[in-house]
Amino acid sequence: MKLVLHIGLALSLMLPQAWASHYLSFSNADGYAVEMDVVTIERGSSEDWYQWIGSVRAHLPGSNDRIDITNGVRVEAYEWGRRIILRYNGSDPRIPTFHLIVFDSRASLHFPDKAIHGEFTWLM
Repeated sequence: MKLVLHIGLALSLMLPQAWASHYLSFSNADGYAVEMDVVTIERGSSEDWYQWIGSVRAHLPGSNDRIDITNGVRVEAYEWGRRIILRYNGSDPRIPTFHLIVFDSRASLHFPDKAIHGEFTWLM
């Protein structure tokens, strides 16, 4: 029994640890919103880690739904606290194709026919 516990403990220390560490959001006064959850993987030490955007939800004015669009999103750039560039391919017909460009706390959401400007929040 002790051997099993020791093996389990050793494996848990060797495997990378992952957690959803940040919540990111774009919003503006007109009701447009894009929300993202960031996943962090730690590989051994606290200085050896990487992040990726794990899920993305969108909200349009006049809707009560936050729609999961994760499968239609391609992240082109991601630097924590500095910038994000992502594109959504329109795979869910309720949300039109768009790209989101973030620099610091400024962001713009670009649809084929218009651009929406708003605030971006980097929360831990």
